[in-house]
Amino acid sequence: MRRPNKWFYLRLGIVAGFAAGGLSFPREVEAIPWFIVAITFFTSFGVLFIQSWICLRRGGSRYIWNRPSWFENPFTHPFTHTQPLQFFHLGAFCLMSFALVSLIFVPWNWGYGFPLPFFFLGGGLGIWVFVRVFCLVFEKKMGKSNHALQTGA
Repeated sequence: MRRPNKWFYLRLGIVAGFAAGGLSFPREVEAIPWFIVAITFFTSFGVLFIQSWICLRRGGSRYIWNRPSWFENPFTHPFTHTQPLQFFHLGAFCLMSFALVSLIFVPWNWGYGFPLPFFFLGGGLGIWVFVRVFCLVFEKKMGKSNHALQTGA
């Protein structure tokens, strides 16, 4: 396992900040139907998969994306041809941590339906699954960084 670096601690701090935000989620929110959670999951997965596939196809063979890592800079523009998966990887963990903390620490009345944080959990899980499936489907396009390819390293 790699030794934590500044990007790991920065990512961990950002995710912890979102988790802390889950503690202050308002309690007086209406419940949502279960199918909204499913729609959120499949929409976040599908839209991001199609958009990233288009970006990958337009970039051609000039760009090879790296797999998302906790040890690399997460602040890359999401729709560039270099590293959009880093942004989505971090976003997925932020949404999931926010939702899980708000579900655990805020009392909910489950009799009325799904609490609103499930909306964020469905979106975060959809984005995380998108990143994992995209890396599996386009495994041949995942590899060394563009800098290493350009410099011949």
